[in-house]
Amino acid sequence: MTPMDSDSSSLISLPVEGNLLHDCMGNWRRGEACLTTWTPAADTEFESFSFEAFQELSERAAGWLQEAGLSEKDVVILLVKDPALLMVAFWGAVLRGAVPAILAYPNFKMNREKYAFGLQGVTSRTGARLVVIDSGFPPDLQEMIHLPAGSALREISRTSIDAANPLEIHPSITPDSPVLLQHSAGTTGLQKGVVLNHRQVLRQLRKLARYLELDLTDCFVSWLPLYHDMGLIACFLLPLVTGLPMVVQAPDDW
Repeated sequence: MTPMDSDSSSLISLPVEGNLLHDCMGNWRRGEACLTTWTPAADTEFESFSFEAFQELSERAAGWLQEAGLSEKDVVILLVKDPALLMVAFWGAVLRGAVPAILAYPNFKMNREKYAFGLQGVTSRTGARLVVIDSGFPPDLQEMIHLPAGSALREISRTSIDAANPLEIHPSITPDSPVLLQHSAGTTGLQKGVVLNHRQVLRQLRKLARYLELDLTDCFVSWLPLYHDMGLIACFLLPLVTGLPMVVQAPDDW
């Protein structure tokens, strides 16, 4: 493993370009807070996960995805509302060596017909090996998900992740291996996907950490959706890779 790089303008250590995105896990402060979800309408308004708990859940998610048939470099589409479950599933896919793609979850603001058209088009074009939904995903929209031959639709839950065996065989990937598939908003047409590799994402994260002058006292707070590039890169992957705590709220709750 390549040594971690410490930038002179930041107290945060980040993986250098020769590393993989998840090499940052070696620097996590395991017992400290990693993720806190804020759900104002719930009986329990705040739910927190330490870095150790997040790592364990993500490794179980990776095992669950592997058992569902996901292999290295396969694309997996994630349509999950719960921010914590979505983040765990995303990071589990990264640990599996697969390529997660977060798509917008249906909400009251969206034009349902346009959403259904986009969902059908993107799932048809992406050729995902696996499409992951939660129990609340509308049945009529499930019918719009295009599943190529050999693909599968699976429902994920906290219970299914807790019951899964952690990933045991780690993938053979390199810094130039794909790490995520990011889609455009689709405002002017069908959403367009761009594949990013570990090297490219780490380069961006290192720049953000340097320009923001992040240190160990910082905390991230966000309500941006994770299909949004700023929500995904700056408000999820940046705190995760730098080992900083984050407080998140679902966009609908905000």
